[in-house]
Amino acid sequence: MSQSEAINPLLNHPALWQASARCAPKPAQSTGHTALDAALHYGGWPQGSLTELLLPQPGLGEWQLLAPLLARLSQGAGYVVLVNPPMRPYLPLLKTLGIDPEKLVVLHLPDIKAQVWAAYQALSSGSCSALLCWFIEPKVITTELRKLALGCRDASSWGFVFRPQVMAQQASVAALRLQLAMSQQGVCNVHILKQPGGWSGQEVALNLFPERAQLTPLQARYWPEPILRVNSPVGVMSSALLAKQRKLKPDYAPADPRMERSQSASNISVH
Repeated sequence: MSQSEAINPLLNHPALWQASARCAPKPAQSTGHTALDAALHYGGWPQGSLTELLLPQPGLGEWQLLAPLLARLSQGAGYVVLVNPPMRPYLPLLKTLGIDPEKLVVLHLPDIKAQVWAAYQALSSGSCSALLCWFIEPKVITTELRKLALGCRDASSWGFVFRPQVMAQQASVAALRLQLAMSQQGVCNVHILKQPGGWSGQEVALNLFPERAQLTPLQARYWPEPILRVNSPVGVMSSALLAKQRKLKPDYAPADPRMERSQSASNISVH
């Protein structure tokens, strides 16, 4: 057997990617974020693959990032399995994001081995459309991640693991790796560390919290009083409360609302 005949089976193996060869398109679902779809090689979340999301802390926007995909999957026959979420899912918010809470299965397990075992069983059941696993502790779990990646491939499902940001310097078997960071303006910066069939290094800015534009840095006591219609029952009641509050207001108002009151309580007179 010649050397070329011996090496050709290895080069043709589906797990080996060659930079000179064009990759066949793989099935993927849109992320629901146009800028992120444009940066990803397959135009969305790759199906049958494991995606790793690296976070400085939980609750940084992972639900808002995955909401479009989970909303579509929750309308199907499969279930979305959550393994060891750090916080209890808030069902009213999930409904607002379009996710059906009836299609969520939440598992809490004591250690990594039990978590991976339960996650793999869920993928092997044929009823899991998406898997979300939180590994909060910064531990090297290469073997466990490889098992989850194989489970996603065999089940043709979407798998997501959430790990601490410090794990970005370590190699991972996940096909797609994204690092999330929140700016002071409330914009989530998604950095692509690794992706199948495409280049890494891109950074995409996503406004995952548009409601932040309605927030104000002023304290509640400096907010303007609402204008209410007095001819309605609610307006009559609210107007009476406002009138009572006006009577309790001190006869002092700061020149600059951003400044704290310098007078003590003894200098405040009540009418």
